[in-house]
Amino acid sequence: MKKLVVLVLSMITLLSCGDDLEFKTPSFEAKKDGNLFEAVTYKANILDNGQLTITGSDNYETVTLVVNSAAPGVYDVETTNALATLLDINGMLWSTENTPDTEVQPYPANGIIDIKEVNLEEAYVSGEFFFNAYNSSGMTSVNFNEGFFHKVPLFGAVTVDPTTPGVTCQAATASAQVTGQNLAVSDPSAAGYTALCNNHKQALITKKNACGDPTGEIQAEIDALDCTAVPTTATGSITVTVGTLPKTFDENLTVEVTGITVSVRAEDAGSGDWISFDVEQGQTGANVISNFTIHLISSDYFPANNAAGIFTTEITLHNTTDMEGTFSGPVESAGGGDVSLTSGVIDISF
Repeated sequence: MKKLVVLVLSMITLLSCGDDLEFKTPSFEAKKDGNLFEAVTYKANILDNGQLTITGSDNYETVTLVVNSAAPGVYDVETTNALATLLDINGMLWSTENTPDTEVQPYPANGIIDIKEVNLEEAYVSGEFFFNAYNSSGMTSVNFNEGFFHKVPLFGAVTVDPTTPGVTCQAATASAQVTGQNLAVSDPSAAGYTALCNNHKQALITKKNACGDPTGEIQAEIDALDCTAVPTTATGSITVTVGTLPKTFDENLTVEVTGITVSVRAEDAGSGDWISFDVEQGQTGANVISNFTIHLISSDYFPANNAAGIFTTEITLHNTTDMEGTFSGPVESAGGGDVSLTSGVIDISF
């Protein structure tokens, strides 16, 4: 009987927690001067200038958070990147832009607005905040801490891109800001850079279609994008015996990642000969190398299957920093020349 009572109580507690979590989504809450501020209405909006605003009201007072971009990130109200205000029950506006009277208030307005998520597809924003704001006289301050907003609905305008139905100018602007920020912090030589760049280019095209581009600024930004990955300088070598001549390719050794394709190229410093090949990112195993080319003297040679044998390759190690493998077999030039490669070894780090 005791076990039954415990089980029933546990089920009641679990159901209560589930209802409470559902009630808290969406939500906008904080501690105002130590007391709970819990909004009953809330919304977020992306303005024409790209600013993101999040507003919460308990029907008596209204908190407004403003950041200069719809991209996730940490925004400091002590800079021009962010602003926080409170419109209180008496109609007084408290703002982080107000300057305190230093004779009474030695501390400046401060605070952080941390945008954790901007979901354009499901139209909501989430994040955290705290701030100290002053009234217009600078004599009195109000403090908000432990603030958060969770899945606050994101509203847009009605300007629609006719070529991309349902995409508003505000949503397109926000998307371009997010893809632009992702690209800005990406290393051009890193894996995935080309994909990030192309994503941003497409976002700018959508923005141009949705918002128009009377000054040509968006098109100029599109034209300025170079989505070609910058090859990473690698270390190590590719060694092989060509006929009876041992060769080492360790000069200008580069690794370039385009999408999921890793392209390797290296030169022989003594002769100017070079070798190159592709392999999909992370792939290992037999004959996974493609586009293998070895340049000897004045001709390019490619893998061949002939009376001399079959050209084979094997990648035994391949991750984001290292590649190891072997290759051997006959290669032929377009002019009909052929040569045998033996004891080919790939050992590079990048």
